[in-house]
Amino acid sequence: MRTGSNCSPLDPPVLLPPTAFLARLCALLLIVAVALPTVVQAQPTITTSLGGCTIDAPEEFRSINDRQSVIETATEPVIMRMKLLQNADGSDAIMIAYCDYSEDILSGFEEDSNRVLEAMFDSARAGGLRNVAKSKLLSEKKMTLNGLPGRSIRFQGRSEATSTERGIMIYARFDYYMAAPRLYQIGYITSRRANLERKGIQAMFAGASITPPAAASESEP
Repeated sequence: MRTGSNCSPLDPPVLLPPTAFLARLCALLLIVAVALPTVVQAQPTITTSLGGCTIDAPEEFRSINDRQSVIETATEPVIMRMKLLQNADGSDAIMIAYCDYSEDILSGFEEDSNRVLEAMFDSARAGGLRNVAKSKLLSEKKMTLNGLPGRSIRFQGRSEATSTERGIMIYARFDYYMAAPRLYQIGYITSRRANLERKGIQAMFAGASITPPAAASESEP
């Protein structure tokens, strides 16, 4: 059997010993790896800010609405300001929001901040669970962001049925942070539980930033 460069197409192929074959294959893969460096492309995002809180949401969330609502407390009503983002088919939504609480509501914060913080986060969690039917807390943990104390919760429930639509199962993650007198919320709601683990959503929560109220622009709504 001839192995030179003048072999005809009818000559049988040259069979390399297994070790030689693997050596050549590894060399080829090394050449390809060197010639074609890995390129990691960041997922496009849309930056949204409100009251000193900034997030980079996945670019698919294009519909943005500004809203405000009145939250009743034991002492006085509080205004919640929020921005809502929604994907094209309406199956997922993102929210950033904040409330500014008065000294009366935050009474005792300077003396026992931990007690007041826990009470505020407990109340926020209860409010989130109360807003959906058949709600169930999935997880809860303490966390910090830019040095601010916070709490992250995950829960599930059923959306309210309407005259034209049936209620569906929803899954949510909400992160709460306290920069007294301001309580921030960053939330994500989806109809697919697996979406809570999406890289873009995880990156949004991990990359959020908060500027305390004292440094935030007074003109920002």
